[in-house]
Amino acid sequence: MHGLSVFRRLEGNQFESEFLKNWIAHQRRHWLNGCLSKEREKMLSKIGFTFDPWLETWLENYDLLLDYKKKEGHFNVPRFYVALSPAGKKVGLGHWVINLRYQKHKLSHEPKCRSKCANAVKIDKIKMLESVGFEFAPRISNDDRWWRFFNELQAYQEEHGDLVVKQKDNYELCQWMKGQRQKIKNGVMNNDREGFLDSIGFNFESQCLQREETKWRENFAKLETFWVENGHLSFGTSAFMW
Repeated sequence: MHGLSVFRRLEGNQFESEFLKNWIAHQRRHWLNGCLSKEREKMLSKIGFTFDPWLETWLENYDLLLDYKKKEGHFNVPRFYVALSPAGKKVGLGHWVINLRYQKHKLSHEPKCRSKCANAVKIDKIKMLESVGFEFAPRISNDDRWWRFFNELQAYQEEHGDLVVKQKDNYELCQWMKGQRQKIKNGVMNNDREGFLDSIGFNFESQCLQREETKWRENFAKLETFWVENGHLSFGTSAFMW
C-alpha cells in the first residue's frame, strides 16, 4: 500500500520529470567517465545539454578570484573570506580556493584512467588558473603570513567591535593570536609588530587569563560591596567549607 501511494504521487508528468532527472544524471556520469559515445554527446550538445552543470558557478567564482587578486595583489585568500557576487550572493571564496588546491592535489594522485573526461575538465580549469598566475602550492613568506592574519584580525574587529575571536569561528586566527602572545611572553616579538598589535588594542594576555581576571574583579566588587554595607568581612568558617 505504501509503495502504491508513492507511485501515485509520481505518476503522470511528475513521474516523467523524475525519470528524466535521473536519466540526465546518468548521462553526465557516462560523460565524466568517458563512456558516452561521440554520437550521443553530439546529439545532447545539439539541444543545449550541459555536461558540467556547475561550470557557470565555477566561472563566477573564478571572476571573483580575479577581482580579489586585482584588489589585494595576490591569490592567498583567507580561509573565511566571503565575496559578494554581482547578483548580491555571498560566496565563500576562501573555502573555494582551498578546495581548488585540494582537487589539484587529488588529481595528481589519482589514476588518470579512472575518469578521463572529468580529468580533462579539471585540467582545463587548472590551465585557466595557472594562466593568471594562481599557485596551487603557494610559498608564503613569514612576513606575508603575519600581515595576512593581522589584516584578518583588523577586519574581525571592524565587523564585531572587539578582538575576542572564538576558536570555533576561526581556528587559524585563534592559533596565530596565541602565537603572538607566546612570543611576547618569551620576549622574542618584533618591536614593530608589537606596536601594530598594540595600536588596535590587542590584549597580550591569553583569553583564559582575561576571563580569570574579569571573574576576580567581579568577585572583588561583590566583596567590596559587602564590606561597605556591613562594615566587616567576617563570614564565619562555614563560608570556606567545600
